Order: sequence, then structure tokens, then C-alpha cells
Amino acid sequence: LPEFQYKLEKRNNNSILKYRWEAIENFNMPIKVSLNSTDYFEWIYPSDSWQEIVVNIRLDEFEIAEHLFLIDVKKL
Repeated sequence: LPEFQYKLEKRNNNSILKYRWEAIENFNMPIKVSLNSTDYFEWIYPSDSWQEIVVNIRLDEFEIAEHLFLIDVKKL
């Protein structure tokens, strides 16, 4: 299974999500995650390289819509 790897960090006053896929070469699949404090999920587009975005939530509020995908998830 593809593994979605991610890290959550506090940098200054921002919450930062770093993420990537650990999977077969050229694996490409978007997934839905919570990026802000609303009750809905948004698409992100991981690749095999680390990417990062600022999220508008507390680090303990971050969620992945795992029920929609056949993936493994690893928090680093």
C-alpha cells in the first residue's frame, strides 16, 4: 500500500504540514485532509518529494480522510 507520511510543526505563529508519498515510483494520488477549522476536508496533491503548506488549525485538529482511501498513514 502507498504510505502517506507527514509531519506537523509549529513555526513562529503558523502550523506547518509537511507531507509526501512513500510508494512505487511516480505514484500520484490526491488525498483529502483538514487544512482549516471548518468541518470539511480539502484536496492536497502529495508526491514522492516533501512538500509543505501552512494550515489554519491547531496541530491536534489535523485529520486525514482515511476512510476514503486504501493507504497506510505514518506520522513522523
